[in-house]
Amino acid sequence: MPQTIVADAGYGSEENFAYVEKQGRTALMKWNTYRLEGTRKWQRQVKRVENWTYDDTHDEWICAAGRRLTFQGLKQARSDNGYWATLRVYQAHDCPTCPLKAECTTAEYRRIQISP
Repeated sequence: MPQTIVADAGYGSEENFAYVEKQGRTALMKWNTYRLEGTRKWQRQVKRVENWTYDDTHDEWICAAGRRLTFQGLKQARSDNGYWATLRVYQAHDCPTCPLKAECTTAEYRRIQISP
């Protein structure tokens, strides 16, 4: 097996990155939204977690409206291929009064799942 694995964004999943790392190889793969994240349209979307700020001191995400989503716990998720990932779950507590709520979520409170 080669030392460096090169693949296009279609292969850029957490499962594939973990596999390459487990094999002791280097991955040169873009993640599946890499190209989209560079567009103005993507960067203007307030619902995209990729456009938010992470506060590592308090382990909280700060949304586009400046509101904080606090850590709720861990969740295990299994892919169709059987890969298990541990997700960190965060939830907002003041969405009903947010002026950006309609652009962000249809749920009463925004909840996100992050895979480190």
